[in-house]
Amino acid sequence: MNILVIATITLSVLSLLIYLICYIISESVVISIGITLFCLYYLGHLICTLITFPGSVKSLYYKFTLLSLSDYLVCRTLQNLTIIINSMNTNKYTYQIIENAMNFLNIQCRTLTEMKQKNDQQNKYHAQLKLLNEELIQIPKNELPDKISTEKKQRITSYCKQLQIFLEHHSYQMSQKNIFQKFISQEFLCTLQQRRIEILIQYSNIERHNLKTSQKETIDCLFIKNNENGSTVLFCNPNAGYYEYMFFDCDWFRFYTQLKFNIILWNYRGFGESTGNISVENCIEDGRFVAEYFKNKYNIKTLGVHGQSLGGMVASEVAYQMKLSFLIVDRSFSSLGQVAAKMFSSSIVRFIYNCIVSWDKPNYLSYYNYVGPKLIIQDPKDEILPYESQLQTAIVRCHFADSTIKYSFKHSYFNQESKQYLKYFYTQILPKKHVLQLCTSLQYIINLAIKINQAENKSESENNKKYIELQNNDDELDAAKPILQQIYSLFSLIHYCGNSLLDVMHRQANPEKIALFFGSCFAFDQQDDSEFEKCFRNFEVGCQAFLEHSNYYINWGNIRTHVKIIRDISRNIIDKFQQIKQNNDYSLEMTGYTNDSDLSKKNMLGELISVSCGHNNNLSREDIYLVQQFFLKNKLR
Repeated sequence: MNILVIATITLSVLSLLIYLICYIISESVVISIGITLFCLYYLGHLICTLITFPGSVKSLYYKFTLLSLSDYLVCRTLQNLTIIINSMNTNKYTYQIIENAMNFLNIQCRTLTEMKQKNDQQNKYHAQLKLLNEELIQIPKNELPDKISTEKKQRITSYCKQLQIFLEHHSYQMSQKNIFQKFISQEFLCTLQQRRIEILIQYSNIERHNLKTSQKETIDCLFIKNNENGSTVLFCNPNAGYYEYMFFDCDWFRFYTQLKFNIILWNYRGFGESTGNISVENCIEDGRFVAEYFKNKYNIKTLGVHGQSLGGMVASEVAYQMKLSFLIVDRSFSSLGQVAAKMFSSSIVRFIYNCIVSWDKPNYLSYYNYVGPKLIIQDPKDEILPYESQLQTAIVRCHFADSTIKYSFKHSYFNQESKQYLKYFYTQILPKKHVLQLCTSLQYIINLAIKINQAENKSESENNKKYIELQNNDDELDAAKPILQQIYSLFSLIHYCGNSLLDVMHRQANPEKIALFFGSCFAFDQQDDSEFEKCFRNFEVGCQAFLEHSNYYINWGNIRTHVKIIRDISRNIIDKFQQIKQNNDYSLEMTGYTNDSDLSKKNMLGELISVSCGHNNNLSREDIYLVQQFFLKNKLR
């Protein structure tokens, strides 16, 4: 959001300056306005590129990433040097710890040796590191420091201290520089070239390929061979991802390696060593090109695709167009324009985005129409993607309201997906006035939880103040504390794939979230309708017990009223959805295989795993296990 505010202010100031300069030079209002609009369009395109594909702006994003990772690597190097120095004088560490430290420094030395071009800092560091490494590699394996000669220990200690002084001096110099000076300073550790060489020298099963496209552009790829004739996955990076950095930090590569999958990594145009100009169309075209190249070259029988964030858009298109063996869409969105509309709560932002760039593609349609094993991984409380803009909710809209509607420019420019689904919900499921009533009651419970949390934690962010203007008094708040957990436990019974009603609302309830949540309950995780009905009946029984129990407390009128409203309106929504499901066969719609009894609703919509790791973090072990079960169930290993 800060980026958009800065961009808006910058464009406003620049537009005024450009107009004044053009008017002074040309002395013609028409020409001045024309030049101003052209300049603003160019600047707007640059800003949209920066926001959509930050990794392609090497001079900014890459340099910023490099500075951060270089500092981290310097700290790790200092820690390992300290381990070696201490091990020369004490028996404080096990041989395994010492060996890990020596291997870390050895890899650094070998990486710098393989680099064809190094700047002055890197050359000086490499010269000193090489002296230390020559001493360390002479130590026999499994030989503890107490068996090393005193003279050798002294040399090793001396070289380590020299390197420490060098690195500490480098860190001090960087700390004294302002951000501009840091950006123009020489690159040191953790450059893309270093990380790439580090990958190649450590793993013998990795090949590097530089593919030439029909447009004479180069796509830089890595092919990790874990099984000669095994399944292969094409991994599509997020919008700021370089395979050089993701290789070490992303758990997906370890996951696929454990499954004995071969892995294809690649960088988008303008990222790393890949050349050309970035765009959505180019990403999809290159994704197909890379998949076809490796499929033909290695005669791959089972080839699937995994896309994270923006890579999910690329993955959906490639899987659908090439009819690949499986599709994994990891924390992705419905379309870029819808992310803009929901993130800033304005469809005008989406309209402007479409006027500047043509990247607002309905990638959810490719996912929806792809026939094969497919999985969505989504965090309903994603800090980057609002719930209403996530791929899981786009599939719900498509499933219930958009199945017979052809996508047009109106969807992109005027945010039609949301309007059509809400219209469907208001007319077919629940009138708008009742939806707003449910919103009010849900927001009351959410606000109550926020206020209690603030009362217990004084450091709560100031950003939440707008959500805590409650009408209940302090006595009611005190009485609510011991029972609020019970309320949340009750609402957890209304869920799909582990997403409870209040968790999905996440601080602010609105009609679209409510419509999408209940639609999701019947689109995902509902192969056995009676199981869901059983859960909801348990919720109703729990609500009744709660309402009867709360009669013994004073000042509980508001809470009791809102809980009753949520229970009753939710029952109306669920009954209506069940009626619609009985009258309409959604199980095989849009697949084109109406005679195939094996294609169930679950196969068409795919499966959903809800996570709570945020947008960029790695999944928990429990979530990884669920992904593994997806592969086992579909016999993809």
